[in-house]
Amino acid sequence: MNLSKFIAIVDVDVYGNNVLEKVKNIIKTHKPDIMLRAKSLKGKAFYEYAKTLRNITYDFGLRLLINERFDIAIGVDADGVHMPSNAIDIEILKSIYKGIIGYSAHSKQDAILAKHKGAHYITLSPIFHTKSHEETKPLGLDYLKDVVKSINIPVFALGGISKDNINSVLETGVYGVASIRMFL
Repeated sequence: MNLSKFIAIVDVDVYGNNVLEKVKNIIKTHKPDIMLRAKSLKGKAFYEYAKTLRNITYDFGLRLLINERFDIAIGVDADGVHMPSNAIDIEILKSIYKGIIGYSAHSKQDAILAKHKGAHYITLSPIFHTKSHEETKPLGLDYLKDVVKSINIPVFALGGISKDNINSVLETGVYGVASIRMFL
């Protein structure tokens, strides 16, 4: 599968203006795989963003993952789709989608279930306090380390990861880091 150790989650609602320029700068600086997340974009607008990002990621030899919208992933020939925990079941998705399938896990049980259903990787969150989910208690590094040891698919730490704590995150044995804000 050869995913990068870093996934930059390009959330168009968080990134605001000049999304594509920000993505190009992130790619030039960090060389992460890109995940497009666009909760506020519908249909054609989402597709157009995804198509443009697909061209950019091709140019740089990086993978493109689409958050939740497997129809868009198919339409732009993305490398994969990342499913939130409340989305279509992984087993059903695998019957219609042949790319990489990631899953948002929020507990060890979620992670184990996603692995058994056929996810290729998971994000585990939140590791630390995060603006995206202020009401959610962070899982912490010990919990992350336990999940990494419990499943044999790549685990990406997500949530509150920063340049100040990334080394301690990587020391847990995690495959990599996914983040919205760390790469900005």
